[in-house]
Amino acid sequence: MKKISLFLLILFQFSYAQERVLEFKTELNQNSEVFNIVDEENDNLALFTLKGRKIEALLFDNNFKKIGHIKPLKIPNKFDIFSGYIIKDKEVSLFLSNTTKTKFSKIVFHFDSGETNFTELEIRLKEERFLGSINYKNSFFIFSLPNSSEAIKLYKYTKDNSPSTTLIDFSESNYLNENNRPIKFNDLFTSYEGFSKITDIGIMQEGQPNSIEEASKNVKILKQENQLLVNLDKNHYFTYLLQINLDELTGDISRIAKPRFGKEMNHKASNSFVLDHNIYQVITTKDALKFHIVNLKNNSVLNSHEVSKGEEIYFKNTPIVQEGGMYTSYREYEKTAKFIRKMKNLPIAITARKKGEVYQINLGSSLEVKSNPAMGMGMMGGALGGGMASAMTIGFNPMLTGYISYGYSRTVEINGLFDKNYKHIEGDIEPNIFNKIKKVSEKYGNIFAETIFEKNGNYYWGGYNNFASVYNIYKI
Repeated sequence: MKKISLFLLILFQFSYAQERVLEFKTELNQNSEVFNIVDEENDNLALFTLKGRKIEALLFDNNFKKIGHIKPLKIPNKFDIFSGYIIKDKEVSLFLSNTTKTKFSKIVFHFDSGETNFTELEIRLKEERFLGSINYKNSFFIFSLPNSSEAIKLYKYTKDNSPSTTLIDFSESNYLNENNRPIKFNDLFTSYEGFSKITDIGIMQEGQPNSIEEASKNVKILKQENQLLVNLDKNHYFTYLLQINLDELTGDISRIAKPRFGKEMNHKASNSFVLDHNIYQVITTKDALKFHIVNLKNNSVLNSHEVSKGEEIYFKNTPIVQEGGMYTSYREYEKTAKFIRKMKNLPIAITARKKGEVYQINLGSSLEVKSNPAMGMGMMGGALGGGMASAMTIGFNPMLTGYISYGYSRTVEINGLFDKNYKHIEGDIEPNIFNKIKKVSEKYGNIFAETIFEKNGNYYWGGYNNFASVYNIYKI
C-alpha cells in the first residue's frame, strides 16, 4: 500500500507539472508546523519547522541553496504566539507573545554562527488591548488600543535601536454606532460573542485573494505602501477609515458615506474594502443589495450597482455559489432573493482585485468555519496544549492565514468583472492562486505542515511528505 501511495504521488507530480525547488529531510508529525519569512531586500528564505515547543531554523538564498542552519531549540512555555519578525542578511529576530498578547519576547537567530539569543521584552499591555503587529522597513510594530484614551499606541522595534512608543490621537472625530448613536472610539473595534466583548480583526492583502470570512469582519487591517489602513464598519451609514503613516508615525481619519437606497430601509448589513486609492462599500436589506466605489482622494463616487430580490444579478460573471463548510459541499442558487437574504442575515463582505485594466469584485457572506488546522494551532491566535501557536497577525505570513481561511470557511458568493470605469463586462473568472494550491494540496493526500509564500513574483507551496519523511517546496 505504501509503494502504491508513493507511485501515485510521483505520478501526480508529473501530471500537474509543479516545479520542485527545494527538498530536505526532516521528521515532523501531524501537529507540526512550518512557516517562512522572505527577505524583501535579497529574496533569501528563512524557513522554520515547529515540533511541539522545539523550533529549527534554516536559511536559503535566492536560488534555494542552504546557507544557514540552527539546530532545534526549546521555546519558553510562557510564549505561545509568533507575532512578527525583523530580517537583515543572516540575522532573523522572531517576536513572540503570550496567549493573551500582553507580554512579548524576542529570539534572535544568528545564521553565521549558529547561535541564538532569547530576550523578554519590557513591554506590558496592561491598560490597553492588543490590535495587531506588522513589519515595515526592517522594523517591527505592535499596535494597541489604550482603555482610557481615543488613540492607538505604537511600539516600534528595530534591529539596533531601543524601542520607541508613539500615541496617535483620534479624538477629534465624532463616532456613531450601528444605530447612528454616539459611541466611544474604542467601541468601534469591539463586538460581542455571547456575553464576552471581543476584538475580531480581518487581515487583508493587496494583490492576493482575500477570503470572505476574513473580509466579513467589521474591523480590517491592510498594509498599503507606507500606511496601515484600518476599516471600521460597525456603522451602516459610514465607514471610518484610519490611515497611519508608518514613516512619520502620524494618523488621519476619514468618514466615507456608504451607499443609500432611494427610500430609507431598516435592518441593513454593510461592509467595505480598500484597493489602491478606492474604497468599495456594500449595503443590503431584506429586499435589495447595492455597492459603490469611492475615490478616497476626492471622495467622488466612481460608479454604483444595485439589484432587488426580484431581479437577475446583471453584474455577476459566476453563478451564486455556496461552498466549503463541514462537508466541503458545493451548491448553486438561481434566485437573487436567496442570495440577498443570506447577505442580510450573515456577516457580509466585499473584496476586489485588479488584473491589468480589469477589476474582479467579490460579494458574499460567511456562513460558518469548518474545523481546520488553524483553530487549534494558533493561526487564529490560540495555543495547542504544550505546543506553540503560529502567526496570527499581518506581521507574519498573512498569505498563509488567508489561504487557510479561504480553504476552510463556508461561504455564499458571486464574482463580477468590471472595466476601469467600473462598468460590468463579460468574461470568465480565472481560478485564483488559492484555488490552484488547494487542488494541488488535495491531490497529494497525506501532506501536512503546509506553507505558501510569494517570492520574485512567483507563488510557492510547501508540504511535508509523511511517506518519504521529506519537506518539499514547489513553484506553482
